[in-house]
Amino acid sequence: MNKQLWGSVLLVILVTIVLTFCVTTTYSSALFNETNVLIDLWNSTAGPQWSKTTNWLIGDPCIDLWYGVVCDDLHHVIRLYFFDNKLNGTIPDSIGNLLFLKELDLSTNSLTGTIPPSIGNLVSLTSLVLYTNQLTGTIFDTIGDLTLLTLLDLSENLLSGTIPPSIGDLTLLQELWLNRNNLNGIIPDSIGQLTRLTLLWMDQNDLSGTIPTSITQLTSLNRLVLYGNMLSGDISFVTSLMNLTNLDIEDNNLSGTIPNDIGLLTNLKKIWIGNNNFSGTLPVSLGSLPQLIYLSAHGNALNGTLPPELGQLTQLELLDLSRNLFEGDMPRELANLIKLTNLYLFDNLLHGGCYELNYTIDTCNVGDWQFKCLCPNSPTCPSASCSLSLDLDPVTHTLVLINNTYHVTTPVSLFKKAHITIDSTTLHFYSLKLNASSTLFLVDRYPSVIYAHDVNLQDSSIYNMNPSLNTIHSSACISVVNVTFTFTFVDTQSSQELVNNTASTHYIPFIYAPCINEWREVVGKVHSSKGKCYDVNFVKDVERGVVGVQMMHRKMCESGNVYGLNVDMNVLNMGVSVGVIGFIIIMIVVVCGVLRLRRRKNDLKSL
Repeated sequence: MNKQLWGSVLLVILVTIVLTFCVTTTYSSALFNETNVLIDLWNSTAGPQWSKTTNWLIGDPCIDLWYGVVCDDLHHVIRLYFFDNKLNGTIPDSIGNLLFLKELDLSTNSLTGTIPPSIGNLVSLTSLVLYTNQLTGTIFDTIGDLTLLTLLDLSENLLSGTIPPSIGDLTLLQELWLNRNNLNGIIPDSIGQLTRLTLLWMDQNDLSGTIPTSITQLTSLNRLVLYGNMLSGDISFVTSLMNLTNLDIEDNNLSGTIPNDIGLLTNLKKIWIGNNNFSGTLPVSLGSLPQLIYLSAHGNALNGTLPPELGQLTQLELLDLSRNLFEGDMPRELANLIKLTNLYLFDNLLHGGCYELNYTIDTCNVGDWQFKCLCPNSPTCPSASCSLSLDLDPVTHTLVLINNTYHVTTPVSLFKKAHITIDSTTLHFYSLKLNASSTLFLVDRYPSVIYAHDVNLQDSSIYNMNPSLNTIHSSACISVVNVTFTFTFVDTQSSQELVNNTASTHYIPFIYAPCINEWREVVGKVHSSKGKCYDVNFVKDVERGVVGVQMMHRKMCESGNVYGLNVDMNVLNMGVSVGVIGFIIIMIVVVCGVLRLRRRKNDLKSL
């Protein structure tokens, strides 16, 4: 009995020793294999040139804490983080042996070659981040085996080919970034299986076909970014994405109409649908988006009038409806857009409407021109009761009015701290007042004419890119105080003759008015397209009611913007100084050379 007991004890001890040996051997083998993988990564990505290499190749990667390597309690590598660490080379195929790896981040490096398909073996992976490299080839088909992934970012590489349908097997995925590659083909229908997806970025690829209707199943989606592709079809699917905050589908071939019930997406903050082929009218329901900050629908075939409901978008900072077919009046409700900083309405068929005036003026005559002012007693506006007030203060940056005709009453508030660009536009203002550091740009592509009953320019700047084409007409006496006029013209023979002739009869008229009430602290600058600057003399023709600019002698330009070119006069002066110094050095060398030749000739003669 005792012998049997002792025999059993010895057997247990023997089995324990064997198992311990096996486990230890397997554990050591696993650690050895994982260390080899890390050494492969070091060798294939120019390890000695990495930005950070703390403790690498010293002892055990887990015990000695190699930089970028994180291990678990069993000393298995579970995380590799080498963001922006100057890895240069290829990802080794052996990386697929890190079977316990959960997070892999090799982003913002100089990795080339293909993504090794062996990464499909890393079934414990929850995060795969390889953005901003130069990786080529296709997305490996075994990507669908990484079923625990919540983040996949392969953006900003050179990947080509199609998006594999197996990507739909990543049902835990929350963020998918495939933007800025060379991917082509269609968006696979299996994308609809990613029901936990919150971010979908596929912009700036060569994707074509329609956006799959299965995308309506992505009810958790916050951001849909597909701009810069060749996608076609309509966007009726969008109203199913109730949690959407950012819709960016610009620069595609999408068509159809904007869904009438888009206003149901009350979480929307940014809508970018420009440069497509959308038609129809702007939905009234857009006014039901209380959080909307950006609305850009430029470059489509949208038509009809601007809905007054746009005035309910009180958080709106940018409204770009340029290059469409909108017509009719600008709704007075736009006055409610108190946070608006960028307004683009050029290249439409918009015109002014019936706006309330304080005076009854049907026809204003100044010199050889005349224009009609809309007013309550005008037969064209028998029941005017509206007014326009766009208060863009205090953070206004841009108001662009191009290729339209406006007949509006505009209060001073429109121009508080505003930067206004006018091109190919005839503006009929009742009162044009610039103050509080406003800037008015009159560009030179086509004539732009401003008509107003009252012109008051104070504490502001006006850039007139072609004074012979752009003019300001006032039917009442003008007041100009503390204003800087900057004129720019293209160098031509006629302009040079104008500069050379300082007679008072040779000047460029740019303001027409019957008289001048005030003209104080007015500064004039003239820049040519070749960077030349001139003194300017303002010529006031009282009899003709004209104010013009006369260019005088050329002078040194000041630092600043000259015809769209940033000119740093310090650099320019330095360049001139360097040139002079260089010329002096060359002359010294030449003189020394001549003297040496003469001395040598004299030495030869003496021999």
